[in-house]
Amino acid sequence: MLLCAAPAGCYSVVGRSLQSGRMGLVGSRLLRLYSSPPGLDDDSFGEDTIYALSTSSPPSALAIVRLSGPDSIPTLQKLTSPSFKVPPPRKMFLAKLFHPKSKVPLDEGMAVIFKGPKSFTGEDVVELHIHGSRGVVDGVIEAVSDSGLRAAERGEFTSRAFQNDKLSLLEVESLHSLLTSQTSTQRVLALSTSSKVVAIYDSWRDVLIKAMSHTEAIIDFSSDSDNTDLQEPELIYGGVLDSVKNLRKTMERHLEDGYKGELITNGVKVCLTGLPNAGKSSIINILAERDVSIVSSTPGTTRDVVTVQLDLGGVLCLVSDTAGLREGDDVDEVETEGVKRALRVREEADVVVEVVGLDGIEEGGDGEEGDDIDLKVFNKADLRDTEGNFDGGISISCVSGEGVDELISKLTKVVKDRVGNVGAGAGAGTEARAGENASEGSEDVIITKRRHREHVETAWEALCRFEVLALEGEAAVDLASEELRVASVEIGRIVGRVDVEDVLDSLFNDFCVGK
Repeated sequence: MLLCAAPAGCYSVVGRSLQSGRMGLVGSRLLRLYSSPPGLDDDSFGEDTIYALSTSSPPSALAIVRLSGPDSIPTLQKLTSPSFKVPPPRKMFLAKLFHPKSKVPLDEGMAVIFKGPKSFTGEDVVELHIHGSRGVVDGVIEAVSDSGLRAAERGEFTSRAFQNDKLSLLEVESLHSLLTSQTSTQRVLALSTSSKVVAIYDSWRDVLIKAMSHTEAIIDFSSDSDNTDLQEPELIYGGVLDSVKNLRKTMERHLEDGYKGELITNGVKVCLTGLPNAGKSSIINILAERDVSIVSSTPGTTRDVVTVQLDLGGVLCLVSDTAGLREGDDVDEVETEGVKRALRVREEADVVVEVVGLDGIEEGGDGEEGDDIDLKVFNKADLRDTEGNFDGGISISCVSGEGVDELISKLTKVVKDRVGNVGAGAGAGTEARAGENASEGSEDVIITKRRHREHVETAWEALCRFEVLALEGEAAVDLASEELRVASVEIGRIVGRVDVEDVLDSLFNDFCVGK
């Protein structure tokens, strides 16, 4: 799935063992302890008891070995003394651990039991909190493996949580985003787009399921009806038509978000552009606080795109230094290719920063004016004899440091304006429901992945077709119902809930069929 349940850095452990010449240990023990058997049969899901080191690879102050499955608690009993009594769930207790066969002491730590289904995976789970030295961790994992448990595959703990309905697909993705977050904004967004946003998507799907149950009933009973007045859409669909229209408008607002959630997740692309020798490489080195790009007085030094990741105001930014934009007989083939790449990066950028050197100061630019420029930086202030026209820009010197703080401040503001206030209050207002209240809380639904956007777009298109078919009255009610089904399936795919039985349940609850 998405999360790595296998211990991080396990292959480096194997590598060190090979270098020290312990081939036998690597072949018979470490590979068995830290890797999963290939070709795992899907039928064994939920039957095997799995284990993994859930913390970073040793050495560390503490380590947690997690077990999940029906044999978790019996395995804990095997690792403790014969007089050990299973304590109540969710209470930490002292656990003296021994190898189940040799009875050699392993560690004195703490353990906690989570009885299924009230656990992360929905199964019986045991966590062993032990000391984090390599000797202790390897010994405990070897003992667990010798007890008959299987090493977990990547993400298998989360996969079991999903299969046991403990997490929705969107919550799994949000958990992965949280664990891989690099900035505070990514962390806040990941925390706010889990269960609360799932509730909003589910409310959308509830509206569609109720609408489907209504149209299915029309199809079932239409042959028994002699009322010719039921050709009017308002009479056929009743309040369903209005609720679907409101939901479609909510989806429109949802899609018109400027891709802000995806920018936070993937990073805001910032392009440094300008003529050769304007100082773009010096600026990216200052922003990165290290030498990432070659600085030279020779024009055209930068040929390829150099990109660094920066945290600007809590927002992940991908800042790119590009080749200077010029053409002429003295431009060789390699630099020409660099210019092409620079123009491509500029076109794909979310924020464009034009860097102006000494050339073009009086004109206020380097001749590369455009609507895509978000910030203009006039570099080399220490070399200027006269003050130029700096309206709308920043005057800096990469040598003296003049204006650098202002550059960072303004660039941060431009970036934060680009992503807006996403994440600060995301997920709030989940009590608002779609349908007649679809407009309420719609701004709280944040699209963080391209997959989600594609599903919402497809659902929106289906609702547009439904409204057209609804105008044809009873003659097209079956086609209209199919469009509602398409929209429901697409929204269900976002959170991983696609079940036709939901339609039947709603139909039986709302209509007295056969009564």
